[in-house]
Formats: sequence, C-alpha cells, structure tokens
Amino acid sequence: MDTVTMNETVVLTQFFDLSLDLMSVTGLDGYFKRLNPVWERTVGFTREELQAKPFLEFVHPDDREATATEAAKLGQGVDTLSFENRYMCKDGGYRWLHWTATMSFEYQAIYAIAHDITAQKQAEAEREQLLNNLEKVVAERTAELQQRQELLTTVLDATPQTIFWKDRDSVYLGCNEQFARMAGTAKAADIVGKNDLDMPWHAETDAYRADDKAVMDSNIPKYHIIETIIDATGQQSWIDTTKVPLCDKAGHVFGVLGVFEDITARKKAEQDLYLMKFLVEQSVDSIALANLDGVILYANPAWAKMHGYDNEATLVGQHLSIFHTEEQLQREVLPYLARLHEKGADVCEIGHVTRDGRVVPTLMSVTYLRDQEGKLIGQVGIARDITDVKQAEQSLREMKQRLELAIEGANDGLWDWVDINNTYSWWSPRLYELFGYENGEIESSTTKFGELIHPDDREAVFANLNDCLVGLHLYDIECRVKMKSGEYRWFRSRGQALRDKTGQAIRVAGSTQDIHDRKQMENEIRRWASVFEHAEWGVAVSSTDGKTVSLVNPAFARMHGATVEELINKPVVELFPPESRAGLLDNIRLAHEKGHHAFESKNIRKDGTIFPVLVDVTTVKNEDGSFRYQVVNLQDITERKQAEAERERLQQEVIEAQQRVIQELSTPIIPITNGVIVMPLIGSIDSMRSRDIMQNLLKGIREHRAKIVILDITGVPIVDTGVVAHLDKTIQAARLKGARTIVTGISDSVAESLVDLGIDWSNVETLRDLQTGLVVALNRLGIKLSQKDGQKL
Repeated sequence: MDTVTMNETVVLTQFFDLSLDLMSVTGLDGYFKRLNPVWERTVGFTREELQAKPFLEFVHPDDREATATEAAKLGQGVDTLSFENRYMCKDGGYRWLHWTATMSFEYQAIYAIAHDITAQKQAEAEREQLLNNLEKVVAERTAELQQRQELLTTVLDATPQTIFWKDRDSVYLGCNEQFARMAGTAKAADIVGKNDLDMPWHAETDAYRADDKAVMDSNIPKYHIIETIIDATGQQSWIDTTKVPLCDKAGHVFGVLGVFEDITARKKAEQDLYLMKFLVEQSVDSIALANLDGVILYANPAWAKMHGYDNEATLVGQHLSIFHTEEQLQREVLPYLARLHEKGADVCEIGHVTRDGRVVPTLMSVTYLRDQEGKLIGQVGIARDITDVKQAEQSLREMKQRLELAIEGANDGLWDWVDINNTYSWWSPRLYELFGYENGEIESSTTKFGELIHPDDREAVFANLNDCLVGLHLYDIECRVKMKSGEYRWFRSRGQALRDKTGQAIRVAGSTQDIHDRKQMENEIRRWASVFEHAEWGVAVSSTDGKTVSLVNPAFARMHGATVEELINKPVVELFPPESRAGLLDNIRLAHEKGHHAFESKNIRKDGTIFPVLVDVTTVKNEDGSFRYQVVNLQDITERKQAEAERERLQQEVIEAQQRVIQELSTPIIPITNGVIVMPLIGSIDSMRSRDIMQNLLKGIREHRAKIVILDITGVPIVDTGVVAHLDKTIQAARLKGARTIVTGISDSVAESLVDLGIDWSNVETLRDLQTGLVVALNRLGIKLSQKDGQKL
C-alpha cells in the first residue's frame, strides 16, 4: 500500500469511529454486524448488547412495522434517504433517529447512517408549543406582541439551524440571521417580500416551490429533504431540510416554515468513505488490517483470492499465523517482525501458505497504524504475489547455465563481434582450438580473422559479411582458414546481426564449424558420381524388395536401348528374356546369401533383341543382416567372349570400384530432374553423421534449386527415436530452405519398429520405397509417367 492509500485507510477507520452520527452495518439476518462508538453514547447500550439481539427489538413498538417495511424496500434495491423511528435507550427512554441507508448485494449487508434528531423533535415540539403560545398571547395580549416577537427572533437567531418561512405564494415572510447571511443580505428583514427567484439559488426555484406546495396542500410536514443550495458566494452545499405547514387559529394553512441543516461535511465523509472502500476492494494487491495481536480485522478480496478463500469475510477474526508454517514463522516472520518493530515499517520477501497448502512467494510490506496521539492501534499489510517474478528469475538462471554449458561443450567455435565500429571480437576457447591455437594465444579481432582467411576466399567472406550488415541475408560462408601449422582447412562460418531501433547493425555474433572432412568427402562423392555417370559398364540398383530397378546409369540404359527414366521402376525380371528367367531367382538368392554373385545370362533390349551379359550382383545389407538393396554391374559380353580373362579382370575392377563408391557415398546427393534430388542413406545415423547429412542436403537444395527432396532410409539398419530426431531436424531445415521432404524406404519392419517405439511421423510424408517416392515427386512437378510398350509403371 502506498502512503496515500494507507492514509485513506486510516481516515476511513477513524471517520467511522469518530463520526458524530450513528453508523452501522447490518446483516440480512436482522442483526447488527458493526457499530461505531456513538451508539453506546446515544442509547446507553454497549455495542455487544446491541449486536446480541435483532435490531427490531430496540425499535419503539409503534415504529416496528414501518421500520420492517423500510428494510424490505432496501432488500428490493430502494435506498433509504429519509426515514425516522425511535430507538430504545438503556434507561428505558427512546431517542428519535433519522436514517439514510443503502443495500450492498455484493456483501449482503445494509450500510446505514443515523442522525440523532431527538433534540430536533423536542425543539419542533417546543417550537410548536411556542407558536401556539404566541398566538394566544397575540390574541389575549396585543400589547406584549413586540416583546414576544423579539424573543422569537432571539431564539431563531440563536439556533444553529437555518430557518425561514413563506406565505402561500412562496414569498418570504421572514428568516433568521443565518438564512439572511446565506442569501447575501445584512439583515433578516431584507428577505421579506422576496421569493426564490431573487435568491442566489434561483436555479432551484421550481424544486423548492414544489416542496412548499406539497406541504401546504397536504397540511403534512415533510422531513429530511436532502438537497443542494447555492449561497451568496456561489458555493454549493448539501442541506437536510424539514418543511412544516403554518396554520392560523382556524387550522387554515397560510404558509410554510422551513428549517435546514448544512450536511456538506457529512456527505463528503460518506463519499470519501465509499471511495476509499472501493479503492481498497478493487486493488490488485492483497491488503489486510490486523490489530497488534495479529488478529485480522479486515481483508480485501485480493487477499482472500491469493490465499485460496472465496469470501474475505471468513478471514476476519483469524490470526495472521494461519498464512505461515511453523518453520516460516521462526525463520522468516519473527525476524521480520523484529525489524518492523524497530523501524515501524518494512518490506521483504515472505512465503504465504494458501488454504490448500501451496506456498506463494510474496513481496510483503507492513506498516504500523497509530492514532492521532501516536499510539499504536494496529498494523496494515500489503502482499504482492511474485510467483511470476521468481519463475522468470529461475528461467534466467537456467538459461544462463545452459548457455555456459553449450559454449563449453559446443563442437562449433563461437565468436562475437561486439561493436562493428571496433575490430575487437570475442572468440570462444573452442574456436581457438579449431584454428590450432591455445585460448588467447593470438589476437581475437576481425582484422586477425581476415589475415587467416585464404587469399582466394577473403573477398567473398567480407562481401557476405557486408551483405549481412546491410540486412540482405544472414552471414553464411564457407572458406579456407590458415591453421597454426600453416595448412589451410575448410570452415563454415555463420552469424546474425543485432540491430538498433533504426535498423542499423551494431553487433554480429555466430559460430564457425570445421567442414574440412566434409569437403573432402564431397569431392570424393563428386568423383565417384562422375565415375558412375560416365562408366562404360552398366550399373543398376534394385529397390528395397529387390524386385524392381530403382537406379541405373546411362551406360546401363544405352545397353538396353532405352532411357534411364524408362528403366526406373521396371521389374528386374523383365530385363531377361523368358528362356533366361528360369535360373534367375536362384542366382539372385545366391547373391543375397553370399553377399555377391556373378553369373552369365542374357538380357533383352527395348526393341526385343537379346544379347549376352555378365551379371555381377552385390547385395547390400543392413547392420542386422537384413536385405537392403542389390547393386548390379552389367556387361555386354557379345564382343568380349574371346577375352575372358581380360573381362574377368576388368569386371573385378569394376566390382571393387563400385563397392568403394557405395561405401563412400553414405550421403550422396543425386539430382533426378530439375527440382528433385535424392539422398539415399546407408548405415547408422549418429549426431556427427546427421550434421553432415543436413549440411549436404541443404547444399544440394541450394545448388540444384530443389523443390522436393527424397530421403531414402532403406539402408538405415536401425530406425529408433535417435534416428527419427536426426531426420526431423533435417526435414525442418529443408522446409526452411523451401523444399518439401518425402521419406522413402519405410519397409514393413521399419513401420513396425516406429509403432513399437511410439514414434509419431504423422506430419511427415512417408512412402514404402524410393520408386514410389520418385513417382510422387515427379507428379507433383507436373511430370506424368506414361506406360509404353507394355511396361508397368
């Protein structure tokens, strides 16, 4: 609670206790719930005695029915603005009370203010008696009229209330001096003959005259008219007005007598009381008021809600210790109270226990309350739930720890060009290690890095960096860096710029990765891919079930008088004429059992011609020994029958070369057509290899502008959660590059493994084999495969 709110709360409590009017809070059960001290002084009963019985038992028997009726109106939402009844005093007498009350449906209580008008009633009776006596005196002793008039004027001027009287036309007949001063005149006689239109409050003339007419026409007094009036200074005041008819001896009404009291201060206090209560109850901070013994006197809704209570009223009378465990009381609360006693106010973090046993961290502020004499009377506490703050602090600590661990354990070297206007940059120990240096052995700066870059790569590196600074793209470049040993190694450096509010780059940070082995692998792959493409012998790769052709080189296609596309997905058996098919399955079975098998046979060309071939079949198996695919080296031996020995030597060289190609092409990129590339994966996939797979795939997407990528996992022996995680990252990276990924090679066993492991690939497009993947990919690019010469697609 800030100082203003705290002071307002004190004022609210003091106003209730020190008010000269009788204030009460009554429940719907008919019992007083709270009374201010004025009740005890007015009726003589203690507040406990008054709260022990229904309030109607203290009402005068003649007034109980009207009181019950007025209470029923309050229950219907009709505020009581002016109601009078008599209340019993402890001495057996009765006091007249004038009531103003309202119903709070939210809190199911009646809030009321009563004004003791016993003296007013007695004065009214006395004034009535005095007027009667004056009439008798006037009738019997005209000579004494002046003396009585002076006496009346003295009485009227001496009363603290403002008094006036008018004739039937609402023209003023007289007033006391207080009324004259309010009207802005020096003497009461100056008012005589004027009406409300001549007064400072002329704007309210119609309302005043309506009340005058109602009283005079009905010959019934009208009590406690709550209204406003403008005095001669232009100031508006609230007044409580009573108007009674003036009658002659015959009982005929000849005018109206008005008496009013300035209640502006009371109205302001009521408004302040309401506003202060509203502010406290609407506060998002939890607020509670307790006595010096720690017993709760008041709690706002936020306090109840934070501690798990539906109604703050249930907390009144409870001790503050219910919000703390015994351990908290000893470890946190008691030391805090000691500081509070010493300083009078204190703020600290303290845990609060909720109704269901949860501990809520709070920022607690407690201040002692003092009365006007400086005596301690209570304490007010404000608690703010800081659970979110604590969680954010914990997240920051964990994030910092993860970052530190990531930097220490990262395989990549990290760097940070802290200020682009300065050449200084920070290098991680791992970056020094990648370049062959000890940590801090050489200067860490952009200038030094530029010196280490291969001269042929330097211009491209700084051009790429400049494009990053101006916002064209992220910093991403592959270059050669000179090691401490003097050799050059390939590295990939990536980074991102931090910008100010105007969009200008102010800082660049990133990582550097050693890709030297990958570069060498790529060169080897390109070399063997060239061998595969330009080989004079025919090479074909079967599907994962060994029944169809999934890949052929141009030589194989030429050998059969067909295009590569025409042979893809062609059943293997259809490459052989009918007379050669009898022993084909036995030879293929031998190749599967032995891993490799060569045999002579015959093939049939597209035009139907038959030619002798030497078929060399190598079976590639998964690590568990299951079939993966077969590689076929095919030679046309029509013209080479005479050189068997030479052919066998060449065939062996081809087989060995092909085996090396297959072994080294662990992550080949095979462009199928414009927009489609294939990456067949063979062997186990770990974190190191998954990074190479991702880098090669992204490079292949970029170089071939691929829209569709086919990842063939036929050769991956084990598909578990680790493999799926690596492949998911690769698929996400390809998606960021704008390419859609199709995963092929989902055999029955792989599908069963995915289900058994509970792996969800519902968001990944998967197909059984590479053949189907190629068909789907080509169809999506608008390339429709057609059936020719009786061949199946």
